[in-house]
Amino acid sequence: MSKDKFYFTSGELAKISGTSYKTIRYYVDKGLLKPEQITEHGYKMFGKKV
Repeated sequence: MSKDKFYFTSGELAKISGTSYKTIRYYVDKGLLKPEQITEHGYKMFGKKV
């Protein structure tokens, strides 16, 4: 992963944080994480300050 990258997908965030994609999705569904953007294709994008 590039240090210069500003947004990360759910899968990238899971890999960086050492959790699973399902865990990230659970946190989003419960309102514990909020994506900064959702792309036109439905990808949830998280910033560096998550």
